[in-house]
Amino acid sequence: MGIELLQKLLSPLEPIYAGLSKAERLFFEKLDFLTFQTRAKVISIGNLSSGGTGKTPFLLEMLTWPCFPARKVVLTRGYKSSYERSFFILYGKEPHIGNITDEALLVNLHFPGIPVLMGKNRFHSARMAEKLFSPEIIFLDDGFQYRRLRKDFEIVLWDSNDDPENVRLIPAGRFREPLSRLSHSDLLVLTKCDEVSSDRTKFLMSFFNQNFPQLTTIKACTKVSGMLDCTNLSVLTPVPEQKYFAFCAIATPDSFIRILESVGGKIQGKRFFPDHYNFTTEDLISILTEAENLLAVPVCTEKDFVKIPRDIAKKMQLQALLIRTEVADFPYDLLKKKLGTLAY
Repeated sequence: MGIELLQKLLSPLEPIYAGLSKAERLFFEKLDFLTFQTRAKVISIGNLSSGGTGKTPFLLEMLTWPCFPARKVVLTRGYKSSYERSFFILYGKEPHIGNITDEALLVNLHFPGIPVLMGKNRFHSARMAEKLFSPEIIFLDDGFQYRRLRKDFEIVLWDSNDDPENVRLIPAGRFREPLSRLSHSDLLVLTKCDEVSSDRTKFLMSFFNQNFPQLTTIKACTKVSGMLDCTNLSVLTPVPEQKYFAFCAIATPDSFIRILESVGGKIQGKRFFPDHYNFTTEDLISILTEAENLLAVPVCTEKDFVKIPRDIAKKMQLQALLIRTEVADFPYDLLKKKLGTLAY
């Protein structure tokens, strides 16, 4: 069944989904005593879509900025982990117990000294964070649709490959809320600008500036930091013409392929899994066999690598693509206005 036909069949359900989403939002707006005002300032990083905007790399980039105080925590849902409907704190260096979501593991890999509190109930996580760590800043991962915490700075990410004139809500599309909701945010970040033409970027900037003139809109690009050699955890410079067998479990696998090709990689084969999928031993054996048959190096994203046992990654001679988000013209004055003396 074609995508267009499927969207047509599911389109009658869009107004129902939109109505339920709006009702939930209005419920918490009218009964604002149900929302929790933390002592710490809350920065929400989210999106309108169901994923794939580059949220995790953007969060990792923000955590490096010296403009924030040292005492900070990250709240994440722990999607599809054993702790999504319970609670868990990820803190300190590896090793960690199994079945932890990839976002949390990736944050912990880069910043073991920053507590990551997992659980769908971010209201509870925020209260525990304040009790245990007394943070000055709370980073709320995927927080745009979360209603039970009051947020001081609302950042929404937009994948530059998405067409703002053709937004389709779940289940006909991948958007969780209509475009009009952008008026409730403070900052819109156009991610993956390196994947589209300059004309496309200009169109997006013009579109959002005209339709949401009160909203600050900036651009961000994805930059390759290197290739992680998983046999000894060293960082390599990408080798032009290197043959790869690419696999991943992320929302936008095509972006992964485009980045690999942009550094000269030759994709001999590929396998895509559902977002946040936990690879089985059988999956990894099959991937290695296919890669060896193609005389190619198995490669995945860093977000996938953190879920693969180190001994297996070493046996596979796996490589992981390392990326970072480069932000242009971040509005620090706006951030300081919202957070006061906590941001410089």
